[in-house]
Amino acid sequence: MITSIQVPKVVYNILMNNDELQQHIGKRIFPIIADQTTTFPFITFERENITTDSQTKDYYRQDIVSFSINVVTQRYLEGLEIADMVRSCLEKKKLPNTYNLNITNCKIYSVSEDYIDDAYVQRISFECTVDY
Repeated sequence: MITSIQVPKVVYNILMNNDELQQHIGKRIFPIIADQTTTFPFITFERENITTDSQTKDYYRQDIVSFSINVVTQRYLEGLEIADMVRSCLEKKKLPNTYNLNITNCKIYSVSEDYIDDAYVQRISFECTVDY
């Protein structure tokens, strides 16, 4: 059975198939961490939390899933631009019903930035509803 644990797989596919984003980062999208030899810019993503919002006697579930996207660049302004592209890909959209997951209400709940190991990091945290 496919569950909301699979949401990162859907997010990965959406980002990898966005032409505008691909012009900037190519195929450099990684779960959790990128290899040290990865060139800039790149994206990492990670699931943060899953909370079961409701479950019926027929095992119909609704989960709230939170995940983060990290845009890592050598130039600050480039990171902002790519972060906006990520936001456009995911926010306020009903994501494709891939893997029999109905993903809706995808929204940002937090945005932060940092400078780590000579790189700018734009972190966008999303929350979505998943029915299955």
